[in-house]
Amino acid sequence: MPDTVCEQILEFCDTHSEHFKQIDQEMKQCRQISLNTDTPELSDYIEQLNSMISEYLNYWSPGEHHKIMTVFNIQSYAPGEGFIHWHHERGTTEGNTGDRSLVFMTYLNTVPDGPTHFKHQQLRIEAETGKTIIWPADFTHTHCGEVSDTQQKHIVTGWITCGGSASKPEADVELAAPEDILTKANDFIQENT
Repeated sequence: MPDTVCEQILEFCDTHSEHFKQIDQEMKQCRQISLNTDTPELSDYIEQLNSMISEYLNYWSPGEHHKIMTVFNIQSYAPGEGFIHWHHERGTTEGNTGDRSLVFMTYLNTVPDGPTHFKHQQLRIEAETGKTIIWPADFTHTHCGEVSDTQQKHIVTGWITCGGSASKPEADVELAAPEDILTKANDFIQENT
């Protein structure tokens, strides 16, 4: 994500700070605002994000269609705050989470001591301005954030629903070994960061 787009979002947050709600739960502490994908001030972000999602899906599942779910969140974590418990995106909130196929998250600022950890992949993603990560919403990608005791951390996060893919001829289907999938995921992250 271009730095200029991250700066636009941070400016939006500054001018709309009164709309942020304090979340103070056992699992998660932050200030959060929930927005719709049609928020005019975020159109550049949504355009860039759609392009990234298309690239991700072309890599993993060519022909797959996607839609960013209508509501997504901007979250601001003060020093000492975070989403510190292991969780996945199908079971973290009340309501209908079954339509969530993928998750996206963009770091709006660099926080050296505020990475995201993926438990089963034994993967640590550094929080760097503009870095956008996309991953499956299910328990296979259980994750948590590391709490920074020194800096404020800002992210945009939300969900993607997929469906309507073009069917592949049976001869084109190849199953990968689990270690190949992890290597492919790591290669994709390295190529796109």
